[in-house]
Amino acid sequence: MITWASVVLCVDSDLTDLESNALSWAGPAGAARYREAAKVKIIEPRLRHFFRELDYTITGSEVLDLIASVEPLRLAATYLSLHLLCNDCSSGGDLFAEKAVQYWTKYNEEWVLAVDRLSVDTDESGAIDSSEEYNQSAGVRFVR
Repeated sequence: MITWASVVLCVDSDLTDLESNALSWAGPAGAARYREAAKVKIIEPRLRHFFRELDYTITGSEVLDLIASVEPLRLAATYLSLHLLCNDCSSGGDLFAEKAVQYWTKYNEEWVLAVDRLSVDTDESGAIDSSEEYNQSAGVRFVR
């Protein structure tokens, strides 16, 4: 299992794979700041909200530490980091503003796919069995 506090959702190379000039827009230290902001300010609260029902049922663990692998979140985190970076570089109505909207849209599309691919150790056993693989759904849920 992972410890959420130590998780790195995306790295510089993920950003440059999608935008080759991304690091020059904010510098390497700036890119790290946007990646961390994406994780802490947006993705973490969104995951906590998504897992709120599970959080009530677990006993001693931190709900985000029960995620088996954060790899499915990598692309969504990259899109979100690029959105934040472009948003800050934008002066309004320019290319950066268009890119910010584009990356926000891609982030939201990828988010649903990413959460569907997460495996969570719901029984806190330390191992993921077949019932815990891909058992989350970010799509529409009907509850009775």
